[in-house]
Amino acid sequence: MFYYFIINPSSSSGKHKTLWREIKEQLEKEEINYKIAATKKTGDAKRLAREASLQVSETNPCTIVAIGGDGTVNEVVNGLILSPFLSFGYIPTGSGNDLARGLGLSKEPLEALAFILHPKEKKAVRIGKIVTKDNEEEEGEKRRFIISSGAGFDAAVCHHSIQSKIKNMLNFLHFGKLTYLFTALKLLMKYPYTKAELVLDNQNRKEYQRGILFSAFMNTRYEGGGFLFCPEAEPCDDFLDICLVEKLPKLMILCVLPTAFFGKHVIFKKMVHIERCKKAVLTMEEAVPIHTDGENAGVKKVVEVSLEEQPLNFIIR
Repeated sequence: MFYYFIINPSSSSGKHKTLWREIKEQLEKEEINYKIAATKKTGDAKRLAREASLQVSETNPCTIVAIGGDGTVNEVVNGLILSPFLSFGYIPTGSGNDLARGLGLSKEPLEALAFILHPKEKKAVRIGKIVTKDNEEEEGEKRRFIISSGAGFDAAVCHHSIQSKIKNMLNFLHFGKLTYLFTALKLLMKYPYTKAELVLDNQNRKEYQRGILFSAFMNTRYEGGGFLFCPEAEPCDDFLDICLVEKLPKLMILCVLPTAFFGKHVIFKKMVHIERCKKAVLTMEEAVPIHTDGENAGVKKVVEVSLEEQPLNFIIR
């Protein structure tokens, strides 16, 4: 088995040199056949993943390993050519770590490495795909996600969190996941609602004339540094789970938002709607921010969400 490591040096708060030295020592000790590639700019992880997966075949199986945060994994997933002969491992070094939380992965680098090199459990994790458009007629932009995608307020928070001045400070203090919460509270009072229509599986049509705050399309249970938006989401089934929050008083949102850390927001059934489907089309009256795994996916009016047919052989432990 050949191992291809894609590492994002900026995701570990300057500790990547020490981390990689420890990983390399273990690889050399076990005489592992591997290659390492470090990213320097946005898009590198996607390109490297595509180049590596192009070489995968039945006679040349490979495990591609991402070392970084959820954003690094998102780039890698968008570059992968999915194949039954490709396995995927992840050593989380980011601040949010929603993917590790959702899949129950070890957050200790050397322990995660041990599982990758000597797997005891793999799961066929589904990959989400989203097409974003300015209108229903155009072809749109296609992207993948493995954790979640969202339209509206949650995406706006993701966009601002990436540029937040307090993110590095919170990461240094090991409170990086609070970046999302602080940014959410800052944006909440001025964020507008928009009317929307949601169509599930080409037949179940729902209209939200009062407007929606956001709609999160969840492949796993968590996003935004630990918000449990869809407590029943399973990354290995054939369905996407959706958390759509309808218009409600801003002060009430201040009460409801913290409960999402524990999945208790679902009790507010008149405003918080949980859906499950194989395909969803959300059409909004106004263009809103979109995210995929917390990464900026533009500002659009229409999103079409579904799952890739080929799952990813994900090493869990």
